Amino acid sequence: AFGWIPAGADGSSDGPVIHRPQMTARVASWRGEEVSGYGYSKRYYAIYPRHNGWRFIHGVSGPHLSGVVDSGAGSGAAPVAPSPDSPTPPSIVWTADATFGDHKYNYFKLLAPEGHGSGQLRESAQADTYQQQDAAYGVIGGERVTASLREIATWHTILGGGGGGAMEMKYENRLCAFTLQVGDRPPTTGVAYNERCFGCLW
Repeated sequence: AFGWIPAGADGSSDGPVIHRPQMTARVASWRGEEVSGYGYSKRYYAIYPRHNGWRFIHGVSGPHLSGVVDSGAGSGAAPVAPSPDSPTPPSIVWTADATFGDHKYNYFKLLAPEGHGSGQLRESAQADTYQQQDAAYGVIGGERVTASLREIATWHTILGGGGGGAMEMKYENRLCAFTLQVGDRPPTTGVAYNERCFGCLW
């Protein structure tokens, strides 16, 4: 687990955000087979400002994932998801580009395969980190790092509002194919979760 105080938070009263980017899970039966994979969890207890906007990506990739499988959901081919049973740990990226109230908040974290045992993170300076519609960018150790997405499925909900001209927020989640490019090294592929949310939270 990793934790830090986010932008705009009151460090004397608000606790840190707790990130768990390398959680593992096992499903006893999915379409007749046992499957396993990686997940992400975040915990944060505080009062958010009313006006917010953020983009967030959690991606897991590995060099051994060159094949594709049929997603079975009418969305064409989906990438092979990294497995905790693989002898080589995956690369895990989580990155955000956000504004909470009037406070800018962005980061780009990389847990490389060799860092899984020690928990050693590599990260980009905030000045070098930003996101576009289907990609996130950073600079780590002098190398340009790009996390690219291709949407497989999407779903959303509307928060707040209630009609009558009240402002509201659109909260969107996407399952995506994921490609991680670090400098001139061969790219690695896998899957990613993409969260986008903009508007008035309350």
